[in-house]
Amino acid sequence: MQQPSQSVPGGQASVRYANYVLAVLFLGQLFNLADRQILAIVVDDIKAELQVSDTAMGLLGGFAFAVFYILAGFPIARWADRGVRRSILALASCSGA
Repeated sequence: MQQPSQSVPGGQASVRYANYVLAVLFLGQLFNLADRQILAIVVDDIKAELQVSDTAMGLLGGFAFAVFYILAGFPIARWADRGVRRSILALASCSGA
């Protein structure tokens, strides 16, 4: 019987490699969530520095964010259907997406 940390026949990843991938994806998601919260944390300082209204900051934090995700989502979804999902996850983890 094989040890759990060794590769198993049939192309399945080892437990150690699976844990590594899980950790990388977790860190990528953690940075993604932190990145989203930074604007909410510094919104008052940005408003004071640039002298913009609450409406402008609301559009930046809400509407512009949603439009960007919608426009970026379609090509990425198409790429996920036709391409290699591993590459998409690797790119998203490296860029903080």
